[in-house]
Amino acid sequence: MTLDNIHKQLIDSLKTGVMLLDGDLRLRYINMEAEQLLAISDSKANNQYIGELLLGADDEIREIRMAMDKGISVTRRMAELHLKHRRSILVDYTINPYRAGGEVSALLELNSLEHAQRISQEEILSGARATTQELVRGLAHEIKNPLGGIRGAAQLLASEITDSELHDYTQVIIDEADRLHNLVDRLVGAKHPLAFSDTNI
Repeated sequence: MTLDNIHKQLIDSLKTGVMLLDGDLRLRYINMEAEQLLAISDSKANNQYIGELLLGADDEIREIRMAMDKGISVTRRMAELHLKHRRSILVDYTINPYRAGGEVSALLELNSLEHAQRISQEEILSGARATTQELVRGLAHEIKNPLGGIRGAAQLLASEITDSELHDYTQVIIDEADRLHNLVDRLVGAKHPLAFSDTNI
């Protein structure tokens, strides 16, 4: 295995998108991660002008040219790159100029933020669910306390009256208090973690 093949395998194994641009900002190579990010194969991207792949990327192209002219690395955070087919990606990218064979080229590294953004959104949703659950539990406590008092008063009243018709009214109060109590319990959810077991289906 030649050294070039080893280098290519190493670059292809990276979880960072790597794009090699020549002095005319034409793509000379993209690794496998960049292929996935940009939704294009290395063979199709080869010799393609960067502005044809990244739509409306005037600012990014100016940064690449400036980095190559001055020989400095440039990093931008949370850049939204617009691709063909109306697709866009959110990335951090770094431009690293280098000289090879007398020609100034640029190595562009892309770090996708989509996974991190998705995790962040899931954490926000999880926090919102926890807050809502806590609010429901607090409301349930405030509702169940007076319900218990109403039910207890209805039971005491039922024990004091002898009229069967009035006794039916107190039973309605007790039944409705129980129904509301059960409804609140269902809103709050299970008090204990669900227990799973094998079932023959």
